[in-house]
Amino acid sequence: MKKISVLMLFLSFTQFGLPQFVTMPLNYPYDSTSYQSWWTSIVDANTVWVGTARRTLHQGYIAYSKAVKTTDGGNTWEFDSIPVPGVPWIQDLSGWDANTCYYLFTDGLTYGGAVWKTTDGGTTWSKKTTTQFTGGWADFINAFSADTCIAVGDPTGGYFEVQLTFDGGNNWTRVPSSNIPPALTGETGTSAAYCTVGNSIWFPTSKGRCFRSTDRGQHWTVTQVVNAWISVCFTDTLNGIAFEPGVSNVFYKTTDGGSTWTGYPTISTFSYSSMSRVPGINGGYIATSYDTSKMSVYFTPNFFNTIITIDSNITNASNINFKSPTIGWIGGSYYPYNNIHKFIGVLTLIAEKSKDAETMQIIPNPANREALIKLSQQWTSGNTIVKIMDITGKMVFEENVETSTGWIKIDASSYKSGVYFIELISPNGIDCHRLIVQH
Repeated sequence: MKKISVLMLFLSFTQFGLPQFVTMPLNYPYDSTSYQSWWTSIVDANTVWVGTARRTLHQGYIAYSKAVKTTDGGNTWEFDSIPVPGVPWIQDLSGWDANTCYYLFTDGLTYGGAVWKTTDGGTTWSKKTTTQFTGGWADFINAFSADTCIAVGDPTGGYFEVQLTFDGGNNWTRVPSSNIPPALTGETGTSAAYCTVGNSIWFPTSKGRCFRSTDRGQHWTVTQVVNAWISVCFTDTLNGIAFEPGVSNVFYKTTDGGSTWTGYPTISTFSYSSMSRVPGINGGYIATSYDTSKMSVYFTPNFFNTIITIDSNITNASNINFKSPTIGWIGGSYYPYNNIHKFIGVLTLIAEKSKDAETMQIIPNPANREALIKLSQQWTSGNTIVKIMDITGKMVFEENVETSTGWIKIDASSYKSGVYFIELISPNGIDCHRLIVQH
């Protein structure tokens, strides 16, 4: 099996103690092999499809073609057999809803690639490709809609194989060589290594290049980032980053969709293993890093100007994937057999200060209609600006308050139920606390 892309990220860290991951009961068979839930395709808070690699300690990867899915947020899991012949090794998957999902396999002996699809939640499967990827190696698949998909494989005939379908996989058309730059000698892609935002899609190569399409894969450009294997991740159609696996002294930013890249020095020595954008937070990324056998998780709300530690000491974990500021998963790796990790916190544009700061009290919290903010004495001596933001960073309240009593009344009756952050700005500094609204 081709190696998984590894991301490197090195910046200053700020502690953020509230969000965390919990291990969910994904019960693979308990036998002499290891089941690794490397890839997740998140539909919503309840439904997640999982791609599993199976391996032995001494023989490496072996055949496995089960579709794994939860529809209750990870409390229970379904295992459905995909009738893939030969020696199937999963390369990627893309779920559209609880019923529709595409799995991409290559063969452990003959390589190539095959797309399999279900439209009934995994009960039945049909093979959707024939001779596509023959002589090559399938790398990744992405569903732009239930019927519109792109599947990309290593170069054959001198250029990367990009297959498009607009009818749910019944028919595929390879993007012609005139629409995509030629491959370099020995250049390949990586399993499940790509990023999409809207109609734009990017994938990195083993030669340090980044391919980009803005029309769902019909036309492509390419840019040289560095002369080494890279991984890329974009937060929107213009802003993205790239990293060299195993290199800790530099990372690269782009603000024009990948046309140009600028290197930035880093100041940490940890190497990052995977990364995801956080949809709903522009400039938001979440990344994982290994220190020996333990994984830590870091979050940036502002395109890597600051880094927040949100969890640490996670064991047997792999790739991270986020659907929103509240929905995220980390796949499992190696032993034990039942590890996959679910995010149970909230990512925000601002970090909440430690509760022992004692600068503010919110009464009641959770609140239904009204909430009172009790300020400490040092925050009542001048003009104070009160801002309230939802979990995406959208401002829902802002007001200048001059108070000598230390009490501020907030009307939460019009707010949707959820988590909000109250930020205070005064001559004495800035403070932030959580407000929970429940109707």
